[in-house]
Amino acid sequence: MAKRKSFPNNSRQQLVQRKQAQHRNNVQICVVTEGSVTEKEYLEAWLDQIRSPKRKQIEIIPWETGTDPNSVYNDALKQKTIFPNACMFIMIDEDDRTAKNKGKIKNVIANCNLPVDGDVDPEKINCIYSNRSFDYWGLLHFKDTNCPALDKRKLRKELQHPDCLGEAYDPDNKNKNGKGKRFNLQDLQEKGSELDAFKRAKKFRKLGNPLDRSVTNADELLTYMKRFLSR
Repeated sequence: MAKRKSFPNNSRQQLVQRKQAQHRNNVQICVVTEGSVTEKEYLEAWLDQIRSPKRKQIEIIPWETGTDPNSVYNDALKQKTIFPNACMFIMIDEDDRTAKNKGKIKNVIANCNLPVDGDVDPEKINCIYSNRSFDYWGLLHFKDTNCPALDKRKLRKELQHPDCLGEAYDPDNKNKNGKGKRFNLQDLQEKGSELDAFKRAKKFRKLGNPLDRSVTNADELLTYMKRFLSR
C-alpha cells in the first residue's frame, strides 16, 4: 500500500494559499447584503434549491456592522479587489427614514448601477434596493401593491395576514414554539407565487420615484444568478 505523501508545513500553507487564490479568481458573482440574517438566509436558500455546481462561484457576504448604506457600498468596493472577476452587487433597504440616511441612499444609488430591466453592469457595483424593506419582496408574492412606501410595522402586519404568510412570518424570531420563522423562502414558494412577484416588481418600477414608494428590484439579482447557474 502506497504511503501518503507528507508535506512540510510551508508547502501545505502554499497549497492552501493557491487554492484560496484560485477560488477568489473563480468567483463570478459577489453580493454584499446590508442585512446579516434575512437577505443572507434568503439568498443562500434560493441558491441551494437550484443545486448547481456553479454555486461555489457565487459569494454572499453580509455586512454585520450596522446598516449604513455607504459602509455597505465601500465594503463592496473592497470585495471587488478580493474577487476581481466577480460581478458585484449590494442589497440595501430603507429601514432608516431619517433625512440623513435618505441622503446616503441617494448618494449610493448615484454611484451604482440600479438594474431595472436586465441591465446589470459587470463593471460597476449593482444596487439591489428595496423601499422600505427587503420584506416587501415577500409581500409581492401575494399582493399587487405599489402604495407609498409602507413603514416597517405596516409591512410586517401585511405579511402576517392569513392571506399571506400568517404565523409562518416571524421577523423578530419571537415565536418560541418553533412555528414562526424569519422571512423564509419555502413559505413564500408554498403559499405565494415567485412568478407573480417577478411580474409585479417589474411593473411597479416604472411608476414614479422609487425613493417615495414601495419598490424593489430583487428580481434583477435573482434573474442574473439564475441565468449564470443555467449556462
